[in-house]
Amino acid sequence: MLIDTQMPDWEQRLTRAEPIDAAVDRTYRAIREVDLLRSSLATGAEPALPAEFVRWTHGAPSRPRFETSGFEGLPAKGFQVVADNGSTELVLGFIGRWWQDNYGRANWNPADLPTFDQPGFGVGAWSLTVLGYGDRGCALVTEVRLRCTDPAARQALGNYFALTSPLITAMGRPMLRLIRQAAERSTGSRDGPRHLDGRPARLGECRPAVGTDHDRT
Repeated sequence: MLIDTQMPDWEQRLTRAEPIDAAVDRTYRAIREVDLLRSSLATGAEPALPAEFVRWTHGAPSRPRFETSGFEGLPAKGFQVVADNGSTELVLGFIGRWWQDNYGRANWNPADLPTFDQPGFGVGAWSLTVLGYGDRGCALVTEVRLRCTDPAARQALGNYFALTSPLITAMGRPMLRLIRQAAERSTGSRDGPRHLDGRPARLGECRPAVGTDHDRT
């Protein structure tokens, strides 16, 4: 896994997976075609979950807004591509003090991520990996790993993560859904498994056969 080369040791970790009814190569292309930040608009927060979110939970009258952008616009949001095999897996890196009002972003180069040790910062690696699944689909796995560069940052991130991790987890599903929709939309209609009422069955769905014990009460 490419993320292991970027962050073999971590202090916080979140993972999520989504079955997709599309080929591996098409799903990988969809990752670069969708706006990965768009899913956060429902909550009004960027994936790094800035400190404004803490104020919203305490009844702040307004919340910040930001412009969405495509994959190429991610550096402006503090993310950089640190690893990419060009076919199934890529890793985005982000470094900052996310518990501060201005995110506390650091100046860094992609090669810096594995060894970045400037005091007072959190370091993150966000991987998106496409795995073949069956003979016609795939599974998209996303993983976020976080580490800190010193005890003070570790304490700040720990407090911050305890508050915001439920929202980070909730935001993962809409992001994966955007990628799935883009990948499956490009696939077009084709023969495949269907529900008993004729609706196409997405990869990973299962229905018992008529007449089996599963249908009896």
